[in-house]
Amino acid sequence: MTLDDGSSDGNPSISWAMDPVPPRRSAGGDISLLRQLVCASGRYAGRTIVVYHGNSTPQREECVGLLNANPGSSIADVPDGTVACFGTQAGRVGFFTPHAAGRGQILVHATVWELPPG
Repeated sequence: MTLDDGSSDGNPSISWAMDPVPPRRSAGGDISLLRQLVCASGRYAGRTIVVYHGNSTPQREECVGLLNANPGSSIADVPDGTVACFGTQAGRVGFFTPHAAGRGQILVHATVWELPPG
């Protein structure tokens, strides 16, 4: 998916809801560019977001543990190529990695796991 600060065409797309299949643009979604007066490069907001410092792709249990250890963490600095775990509105867990694409656009590669049964 692509986040866009609107600097190239004045039409920002700064937030995605990750529960719908497929994910969709949404005001105040699960992964958003942090925007105060302008979009802050490398800063993300959401329901819960925490940078993952492991050496490989995180497993669901690792993200759950990280998010539970950092409750209320809704803003994070996530530099290009860094992995961050996040939670969705429906209580699902996932991780994302941002990659700057130029002209105010950021490509975000994300994985969201289904809720466990029961």
